[in-house]
Amino acid sequence: MSIPFYVISTLAVFIFSGLLAMAGLGAAFLFVPLFYYMGMPLAEATPAALLLNMVSLMFAAVNYWRGNLINWRVGLPVLITAVILAPLGARLTPLVDKTILLGLFAAFLIFAGFMMLFYKARARQKPLSQATESITGAGVGSVAGFVGGLLGVGLPALTSEVLPKAISSTSMATTTVRIRFLDILSSS
Repeated sequence: MSIPFYVISTLAVFIFSGLLAMAGLGAAFLFVPLFYYMGMPLAEATPAALLLNMVSLMFAAVNYWRGNLINWRVGLPVLITAVILAPLGARLTPLVDKTILLGLFAAFLIFAGFMMLFYKARARQKPLSQATESITGAGVGSVAGFVGGLLGVGLPALTSEVLPKAISSTSMATTTVRIRFLDILSSS
């Protein structure tokens, strides 16, 4: 690979990190394939992408916290379950066949794309109970933590399309705060 390719890649990483952090999303779902294409082994590309997520989204999380935009009844169960299961997914990454991981990553990108393009959230007739919000958060956090650790995809990419549909009062801020802790654990 040539020097201009690396310069362009570096600029793309910087720009996409900033733009997606403003939206409360990480860019690991873009960086893992980029790093892999650049010759980085998949087991190294995932933690590197999650580390970049952590750095860029840390600033967004602080702003959401200051703005009181976090639904803690959902965020804490997601955080706890994701923190427990993300390292398990990350530890399994080197043990899973690379073809399977790339297939799962492609399936994730297709799912996320369809959810963003075609799914329309509807307002709930009545709000969910606190227990239902917490249970839903824990379930989503479990799956998102494990899959996020396995594929090197941060929680915002996984939960930003699921949680707001499941719990109408959840903001992107809740997702962003949880990812800070998950990214730290997944990349270690």
